[in-house]
Formats: sequence, structure tokens, C-alpha cells
Amino acid sequence: MSVFLISLKSAPGGEGVLYEVMELQHLDVCTAGFVSAYEEEPWTIDRAREYLTDLFNTPRSIGFCAFENDLFVGAIICREIVGSKYNRLSIEEFFVIPIARRKGYGNALMEIVRRHVCNNGLGAITLMTERDNPAVSFYEKGGFAHVEHMAFLADQNI
Repeated sequence: MSVFLISLKSAPGGEGVLYEVMELQHLDVCTAGFVSAYEEEPWTIDRAREYLTDLFNTPRSIGFCAFENDLFVGAIICREIVGSKYNRLSIEEFFVIPIARRKGYGNALMEIVRRHVCNNGLGAITLMTERDNPAVSFYEKGGFAHVEHMAFLADQNI
């Protein structure tokens, strides 16, 4: 198990937060946190577990979990995508539980992902989300930009 500390000035009590590379042992706590984070959708525990298990088992996937005083507060799950010139890291899922939002956990998880990209010689970080998702402004503030030459298409007439 890989464990490391990052000091967060905005974290409750100014204490460091424990970050761990996501492993199978984290699946239960990640599932409960995911259901809590997306309570409006609503996800069931079983569907959330199936979804997160699929992400966890995807080849070239890596995830990071954040804990504050043994309380799970969030996670980011990514997968490396092979490209013709360089590989990139795609953020597949990223969530922080409601009571821990706006306290720096999301920024810290994103910083861990940036370090992973730099340390592994990857060329970019990409993600896809709904245009009206409030997290879009979080990503934009963190340096992400809309890519005009890309299009996302779906056939919803099935």
C-alpha cells in the first residue's frame, strides 16, 4: 500500500490528510462515498460498487483516496490511454463527499494526479463531464480548458 501526506492549509484543523493509492481494500468505503457524493442521481450501493469495480479493474487504471482522521473524504480514478505520440491520463471519476467539499481535498487529489503524470512522462490529463456540471468551473480554475477540435457524440435514439 502506498501512503503519503500532503499538508493542506485549508483542511480542517490545518492537519495533513492521508492519501493512499486506491486498492481493492478501499472499494467499500469508496462505494459509500460515491453514493453520498451523487445522492441526487441516485445511485444504489450495488450499482455504484459495480461501476467502481469496473473502473478499478480497467487496464492501466490508477486511483487515489483521501482520508481525514480515518474518514474517507474523496477519490479520483484515472486510466492511462496510449496515444500515437504520448500517453495521457484520463480522469474517469472524481468525487468528494458533501461534508468535505470546498476544503481543499479536490485540489490535493488533482495535485497528486499531476505529480503522477509528471513522474510517469505522460503528456496530458483529460476528462469529460456534462457542460452544466458545477465542477466545470473547478476544472477551469485548475488549468483545464475546453478543446475546440474535439467532439463528443452519442446515439440516444436506441
